[in-house]
Amino acid sequence: SIATAYSNMGYVAEAKKFNQKAMDARTKVSEIERYAIEANFYEQDEATLDKAIESFNKIIALDPTSTWQMALGLLYANLEQWDKAISYYEVLRQAGKSSQLNYGNLAAAYMAKGAFDKAREVLEEWRTKYGPSDAISSSLADIHGYQGRLDLALEEVEKARALKPDEYGYVLYKGNIRRLQGNWAEADNLYQKASTMKEPRAQYDAETCLAFLYMEQGRFAKAEEMIKQAIAWADKSKD
Repeated sequence: SIATAYSNMGYVAEAKKFNQKAMDARTKVSEIERYAIEANFYEQDEATLDKAIESFNKIIALDPTSTWQMALGLLYANLEQWDKAISYYEVLRQAGKSSQLNYGNLAAAYMAKGAFDKAREVLEEWRTKYGPSDAISSSLADIHGYQGRLDLALEEVEKARALKPDEYGYVLYKGNIRRLQGNWAEADNLYQKASTMKEPRAQYDAETCLAFLYMEQGRFAKAEEMIKQAIAWADKSKD
């Protein structure tokens, strides 16, 4: 919906305005659409989350394998009620109607609980069913990284880079792993490479990584130089 799009972009006031318009016109739409409008409206305010949950559950009662299962899962995830979030994500997974986003959300919820093996199982299942995905590989790299398996994390990052070679974030990710492995020279080269890539934030993010690297090496003058350059980029981007 337009309200959701505004909300995702951070335009909260505009999202509320369109949600209110939808609420005012909700008697003119189908039953499921009416409940969806009410759920979106009520989840804007923590004080009315119970009403949002009630509306989501009314949709699910009418359509048990609706993708609104994921919406309710996200609501519980935002409340850090991971078991409830997982239960809704799993409905879609078990029904064979799970999108990549739902798989990712499910894996993230398992990770939040510290159930890394289960999270990895979910992501590997997606890849087995649907083929390579840079996002899936990146999430698997996260899991391996949290568990200290940096070599395996690096393998997954390389898979992600092969699928999206122009994504500067994966170049930085590899640099971060190399830094943690103590390979400072390669980390430096990777950060420098990322700083020249075409994405607008590439320079800023790369210089921030370089600042941390130089501080770790005790090269404080270089670190300060990178911080100043990053600040200059941020100031310029506001113009």
